Amino acid sequence: MATKEELYSTPAIRLASATRPAFVLIAVVGAVVGVTADWQPGAILMIGGVAGALVAQLVVGIVAYRRAMRTPWPDVPPVVDDDWD
Repeated sequence: MATKEELYSTPAIRLASATRPAFVLIAVVGAVVGVTADWQPGAILMIGGVAGALVAQLVVGIVAYRRAMRTPWPDVPPVVDDDWD
């Protein structure tokens, strides 16, 4: 079974994990700009930050899922269930 470090050691996951805080910061800056200055640039920054953080999270989830599903499955005997008679 692959360890968590092995599953999360791809360049795509490391890059997406590293960019998530930057996207959250962009969303926070957008909120501050929207409140203090003008709502339109702030809204654009907020939407871009949230969308970027969402995409980064999806990349991490999809790549980790695909790596986990490609690992060998354990050799377990089938369950015998005779309650269906």
